[in-house]
Amino acid sequence: MSCYQTFAMACMVSLVIASSATAADDTYDVVIVNGRVMDPESGLDAVRNVGLRAGKIAALSTEAIQGRRTLDAKGLVVAPGFIDLHEHGQKPDNYEFQAHDGVTTSLELEAGTGDVAGWYAEREGKSLINFGVSVGHIPTRMKVMKDPAPGSPREMRLIVRPLTPSSSRSTSASKPASSKARSLSEWASPTPRRQRAAKC
Repeated sequence: MSCYQTFAMACMVSLVIASSATAADDTYDVVIVNGRVMDPESGLDAVRNVGLRAGKIAALSTEAIQGRRTLDAKGLVVAPGFIDLHEHGQKPDNYEFQAHDGVTTSLELEAGTGDVAGWYAEREGKSLINFGVSVGHIPTRMKVMKDPAPGSPREMRLIVRPLTPSSSRSTSASKPASSKARSLSEWASPTPRRQRAAKC
């Protein structure tokens, strides 16, 4: 085989390999077809087919494209995931509801947390969508000042203490029950009392 024939054969092999690679590249992991694609960055608002590969958008086309999995989005909007900057619900159920609303990132940037590392560790590898948190003034102050956590047994004792039997007896002794009932009755229905007084 002459050097020219060898060169020609090599070129043919290269073309076959290149065409095979191109055909493979045209197959995407997921294809979303017939959806109304809305992209705020470019201003695009039109029906397009979207090809995804390795979790990223690899193609946006008016032509038919092939994928291992095809989703028909006819009559639906295809858009970048929404980012919720103020979401107190940071549990698995909340993330599921948000995903149905098109939210792909949920951030707790208002109340925040006093334990950032613990907050992230609790969700790492278990969340349906992306998440994030800020350091919160209130939980940090509570941690520094050793305030009881909301709903903790200590906080409940502080709330319930004025309603214990001993405090109730002292309240009853200082103010007769009859006068208390009378004042509540007057507050609840002042108009009938004024009418009765007028008739007298």
